Amino acid sequence: MLSKSFQRTHKSYIANLDRVTKATRAYLLIENNKVPVSAMYKVIDFKKLEVLAKL
Repeated sequence: MLSKSFQRTHKSYIANLDRVTKATRAYLLIENNKVPVSAMYKVIDFKKLEVLAKL
């Protein structure tokens, strides 16, 4: 089991949202690595990022 900060971003990718330094419509930037974000997971990812930013 992974913590709640991990989220699937694409069919083949999972990301730790606590480590995101930049978020765009197409990808999340984590330590100079681009992690793709598919349309299917985009809404979930951005909602979780908003919640984490408020903490």
